[in-house]
Amino acid sequence: MAKSKGLTVTPYQNRRFDSCFLTAKKAIESGKLGEIVEVESHFDYYRPVAETKPGLPQDGAFYGLGVHTMDQIISLFGRPDHVAYDIRSLRNKANPDDTFEAQLFYGDLKAIVKTSHLVKIDYPKFIVHGKKGSFIKYGIDQQETSLKANIMPGEPGFAAG
Repeated sequence: MAKSKGLTVTPYQNRRFDSCFLTAKKAIESGKLGEIVEVESHFDYYRPVAETKPGLPQDGAFYGLGVHTMDQIISLFGRPDHVAYDIRSLRNKANPDDTFEAQLFYGDLKAIVKTSHLVKIDYPKFIVHGKKGSFIKYGIDQQETSLKANIMPGEPGFAAG
């Protein structure tokens, strides 16, 4: 439809503005970690029960969330040299995927992007290893937590961690 109207369609990569990502980005760009050799990004949940909701591949975790979390990595390091991936449906085989791992390779740097609906423990959102040190960030963007709790910007407690 866009092509027929002479328009271009692009996704809005809103996850580039998550405070947890911006914090990891700042740590990477500061140079304090040295040359970065590995980055791990997780966006996990614990939702062990999955009703049967068959759908198309684009209805799953990889296309629904993975495009945003992979975009975060690509915005930091550019186009990878090569990519490996594992995309599965673990909770209900009749449904689109609920688990994925993508590995993006940039020379000696490996970036791992993962999502699973079967992670019950509090796992780091970002883990970054460099030749001079490491950085670990727990928790998601507090703005999202506030909005889900119906606390709006400007209200007391918005984005309070």
